[in-house]
Amino acid sequence: MVLGGFLRLYIHLSQRIRNPQTPLNFDPRFGNTSWQTGIQHVTIISEAAYQYLQIKQANKVEPRSASTPHTTGSGHSPAAAPPTIGASRELTVVRIPLRSAKHHFGVSVSRGTRPYNEDTYQAGTIELPAFAKRAPISLSRSNSKTTAGSGTSADGASGDPQVFYFGVFDGHGGNECSDFLREELHTYIESTADIFKIPSSLEKKLKFHHSGASMMGKDGQEDGSGTPISLQISSKIKAIELEKALVSDWKMTVGGYFRRFKPEYFDLLDSMEGEPIRKPISVEATLMYAFLKADLDFISAQARKPSSDDHSTDSPLNADEIFGEPARHYSPHRIGGPTRFFGGSTASVAMISTPTPTPFWHPSSPSTLIVAHVGDTRIILCDTLTGLAKPVTTNHHPSSPIEGGRLRRYAATFVTDSFGEERMSGLANTRAFGDMRSKRIGVSAEPEIRRVEIAPAEYSFLVLVSDGVSGTLTDQEIVDVVKEAKTPEQGARDVVSFATEVSKEGDNATCLVVRLGGWERRIEGGMGKIDQTVMAPTVDPAILKALSLDQATTTISKHGGSGFAETFKVSGMIDGKRRLFFVKTGGRNSEEMFTGEHASLNAIHSTVPSLCPKSYAHGTLISGGFFLATDFLDLNPRDGSTGSGISLAKKLAKLHSTPAPIPEGYREPQFGFPVTTCCGETPQDNGFMGSWAEFFGERRLRSIVKKAESNNGANSELREAVEEVVRTVVPRLLGDEHLKGGVDGEKIQPVVVHGDLWSGNHGRGRIGDEGVEDMVFDPSSCFAHSEFEAGIMGMFGGFGAAFWKEYHEDKPKDEPAEEWADRCLLYELYHHLNHYAMFGGGYKWGAMSIMKKLLKKYGREA
Repeated sequence: MVLGGFLRLYIHLSQRIRNPQTPLNFDPRFGNTSWQTGIQHVTIISEAAYQYLQIKQANKVEPRSASTPHTTGSGHSPAAAPPTIGASRELTVVRIPLRSAKHHFGVSVSRGTRPYNEDTYQAGTIELPAFAKRAPISLSRSNSKTTAGSGTSADGASGDPQVFYFGVFDGHGGNECSDFLREELHTYIESTADIFKIPSSLEKKLKFHHSGASMMGKDGQEDGSGTPISLQISSKIKAIELEKALVSDWKMTVGGYFRRFKPEYFDLLDSMEGEPIRKPISVEATLMYAFLKADLDFISAQARKPSSDDHSTDSPLNADEIFGEPARHYSPHRIGGPTRFFGGSTASVAMISTPTPTPFWHPSSPSTLIVAHVGDTRIILCDTLTGLAKPVTTNHHPSSPIEGGRLRRYAATFVTDSFGEERMSGLANTRAFGDMRSKRIGVSAEPEIRRVEIAPAEYSFLVLVSDGVSGTLTDQEIVDVVKEAKTPEQGARDVVSFATEVSKEGDNATCLVVRLGGWERRIEGGMGKIDQTVMAPTVDPAILKALSLDQATTTISKHGGSGFAETFKVSGMIDGKRRLFFVKTGGRNSEEMFTGEHASLNAIHSTVPSLCPKSYAHGTLISGGFFLATDFLDLNPRDGSTGSGISLAKKLAKLHSTPAPIPEGYREPQFGFPVTTCCGETPQDNGFMGSWAEFFGERRLRSIVKKAESNNGANSELREAVEEVVRTVVPRLLGDEHLKGGVDGEKIQPVVVHGDLWSGNHGRGRIGDEGVEDMVFDPSSCFAHSEFEAGIMGMFGGFGAAFWKEYHEDKPKDEPAEEWADRCLLYELYHHLNHYAMFGGGYKWGAMSIMKKLLKKYGREA
């Protein structure tokens, strides 16, 4: 690991620099920097503007011991330089610290109103084999033409383009753990990769003659096929042994949750022979091992130390010295402070690898981003095309869907504090490093790992923040602030300044901004700049026409956004009265989503009008993209009388007791929906079927596992488990002859369900001058079994025993009532699979856990 990292720059000059103190001028379009002196012009070309200069078995450019430029001799020539560089000019190589490259990377830290800062961060390059998708052979030929702007990032020890590493660590209870992660986590990753011998994704590397030409085989392909199979097998066996040992150490050291512990990417623990051995250890497995090993070492070191109130704290300062070697100390005591540390830290790490020497920030370079995340620090991407924030991490809180499945057996330890926030063992986070007192109940450092393939200029920048920022600003607000900045450094500074200014808690705040290929187009994306009205200077004519509004009396203002759309508040006059509307806008992929939400809202509204806003229109914007227009629901009403006084439980019971309309063209009720709806970003197949068991098995479970494999790769274990559930559990619990209505004992009837009713999709609000009501929003409806709603509700939590008691007074459990909990668990399975399809990571763990439980009880062997 190169702490801080370096950008390697190539300087071409015809004379010595006489005035090296002259300020730099930077051209962000090409990544070039120049000094202008009185007698000559010196140009510094960044890695993004020069091709690979060092060739194996050729003369190497050694680091300079003085300021004299290196002069190439009569040896082997480097690759051709861009046409703007004279071939006869002298060449020198310099390295500039990453933290000084303000046009590529920026960071800002504030302790807020706290007396000390527990946040830390790290940025640099890491010695790790490349994990990017391999570029086509045609792009890696040594004799290919070099274009302006192509170049190389510095190569690592493996010979691959260097891998960049960025991390943010948010300590709690002190900074011992966050400091440890800053200084040591990357070394755990590097050493694990070295021990596991993970192969480079760019296995077929070019081999060079002394002439600089590549060696080709008879078929014209590069010579060399990567790591020999025998070495891969031996490395894999060693890695499996280490994984087993680590799991055993957790069981012996901590116990509790870890007695049944099987990390997500250690799925080959039971495979000691056959084809699986031939598959090399993945980067994901390496990260899982490194995180868990670092956490175990940290808490083990703390356990060996005396407590702060222990008499041993009065020991001499040199008590840990080794006799005869006073300079050495017992190593565990060097992790953290001198006394036992009971706090911990969250962590979010981003690593970027490129398939070619062209660095990741160049507009023409594809790259691969791998994120490893624990806790509630966040990592966000900015989509270049739309300007929307795309979060690549989820908060590990007790109410999150990932943790609901992972910690189901510890549900009794979840409590709600006086502010309504769910906590576990007094902690707001269910995953963290350290926190040794909470390890036994499942507060682990298992990272949620996500891989993102980034097309050239697909994203403008990457942001990493601690919860002092994300707890105050939304993802979209963070992205909008950065878009306005001239450099990543200014963007990070502006985000932290804004967050600390508006924060009520005064928490520590840290922000890292990393420039990506679409940086120069960041302001073009979406609907414009922050705090400006969109579709400026007027509201899009399509919205005006759909809502029958007059341009002269209509205003529009930004209202926020999500990973799927941007949202706005539209105010206009209708029949002499001012009306407020809520408008969503999105890009080319939002038409299907908005069509489904429009139909969903109106299906609910027509049954229980006070339960949700009404949708008025959806369609195509004249300016491009699509829109959805509904009632404006004020979720923060400062005053106003209570509306109907009917609780959410009562309203939902009425919705679920009212038969859905018979679809056009059918004579009997059907399960499905007239249009496609999207649960999150997943389009759902709502084709009508007369049997609920067949609909759920085919349209939900089988459909979503195909989507999951499409997004995350083939997974035979998951697919086979889902298929077995569809064949055995679904007909056993949901069969037409088995499942009966709770009131009349007849066949269940389809009803309108919300479809995505987690705790973030309901609240108390007011529409216009009406009273305050319990309402739902952002539905993904279908005509379904009423209890299907309970799947997502149970996954996210927030609906307690009092809610269900009131609900079941009006809508009894269907029969057999004793199987209600298992039916809810079966419905929850779908949402785990859907979240796995969208986000990957630990959601697969939750799905597999549910299926194993249901198959054990209702499967063929039950």
